[in-house]
Amino acid sequence: MIRFVTIFSMLMFSLSVQAGAEQTTGRSWQEAVTGMEFVRVPKGCFQIGGAGLLSGVEDSKAQSANRVWHDGPGTEFVHENTDLDEKQTLQLVAIANAATPLSSGKRICFARDFWMAKYEVTQAQYEKVMGANPASFKKGSDYPVERVRWFDARSYIRKLNASSAKKFRLPSEAEWEYAARSGGQNQLYGANSSLKKAAWYMLNSSISTHPVGKKEPNGLGLYDMSGNVWEWTADCWNETLEAVPADGSASETGDCTTRVLRGGSWYDAEELVRTNSRLWNDADKRDNNSGFRIVFDGSGYDL
Repeated sequence: MIRFVTIFSMLMFSLSVQAGAEQTTGRSWQEAVTGMEFVRVPKGCFQIGGAGLLSGVEDSKAQSANRVWHDGPGTEFVHENTDLDEKQTLQLVAIANAATPLSSGKRICFARDFWMAKYEVTQAQYEKVMGANPASFKKGSDYPVERVRWFDARSYIRKLNASSAKKFRLPSEAEWEYAARSGGQNQLYGANSSLKKAAWYMLNSSISTHPVGKKEPNGLGLYDMSGNVWEWTADCWNETLEAVPADGSASETGDCTTRVLRGGSWYDAEELVRTNSRLWNDADKRDNNSGFRIVFDGSGYDL
């Protein structure tokens, strides 16, 4: 009897440890269908739009950093043109944009934790669910999937949800930035290190995507939050961040035929791979520099 109680106690202790480990900030949880890993993003508050991100940026770059970069509706910025150098790209971006100022310290608060994919969705993970690989850069199963429309990302999530106990979704724009900044910290790029160590971007990508997870992670253990591919979010496009709900959920007003992307890509210059960089694209358009990552929180969002 004593031996049985001891074995039972040890078993319960083991289960308790495992359950506790799954709830530990920064620890991974693995989705069974695709093997996708997730890390927990702790609840909290921050100022969206990069308030404070100018700290440590040299004066010559302060003007370009002090705005939300985006390729606004009505412009002719061609995402799949790989022949432009950094100077030409910045000139196009400057022409395409009015100087959209950062949000004046809009405070966003998350009432509970959520879980975000450690990596961008890979080609293998996409093909596992969808049965096809639309990527231009078919160089390996661990490369991020690209050439996916916003609608394709949603279809992927619906199919994954049909075979999973968890309910996944696209992150909101606020969730994406909060997670990219390691929980809302003063973090200019998607890792707290030099740009070249944090991101695949125009000056080091060799005009291509790269396998996920090869650059340094941020403080939460998330990889490629700057560069590699732009990442779709759930939000409708708005010119400013004032439309972002204070609870961090996705904006459902604005131009909903276009959706927000975040993070920059292999194709983009430094100013476009910062944690406050924004881009829009038509929800039914696909580009070879645009992919996605997913989140879950059990909130029952309509996917």
